[in-house]
Amino acid sequence: MSADLYQYRPPIDLSNKRLRRLAAALGPAYVRISGTWANTTYFADTDAPPKDPPPGYGGVLTRQQWLGAIAFSNAVDAPIVTSMPDGDGARGSDGVWKPDQARIWLDFTKAHGGKIAAAEYFNEPTLASMGVHPRTTTPRRMGAITRFSKPLSARKSRASRSWRPDRWANRPPTGVSPMAAMAT
Repeated sequence: MSADLYQYRPPIDLSNKRLRRLAAALGPAYVRISGTWANTTYFADTDAPPKDPPPGYGGVLTRQQWLGAIAFSNAVDAPIVTSMPDGDGARGSDGVWKPDQARIWLDFTKAHGGKIAAAEYFNEPTLASMGVHPRTTTPRRMGAITRFSKPLSARKSRASRSWRPDRWANRPPTGVSPMAAMAT
């Protein structure tokens, strides 16, 4: 599937009272904050986020944007279902996923009262090769698929188990996809 089929859409106003009232009425529920572009999104845990993402990333999530998402989640009592950054920027030169960026983002989430119900390794593994962020013109191949193999997947699983998120999760880690977590 071509990334040209997608277009940039500005973030919605998650502080909108009507949106919050309608979302809360759907509960109990989860709010999914993810998507194919989440695979290559860099969380900028700084007061002044970079204008451009670091190498290997396709977009930047700012503190203010994420604080807005946390506030929305809490206001409508809908824990967050998300995915981890898994593109080239989140991998070492050996292609193995490194949890550093995910750890920073999840620690920030916990410190600011966010509730993560489930997280998947990456979104849409069958579409990950699209890898062009809609606001960029440079194709960015996502490491998840371009170098995906059973041995690499096993190394990534070992890497993710080494930092089991018990310290930030609101319940024991499920180790399953968000859809499976929502079905339980």
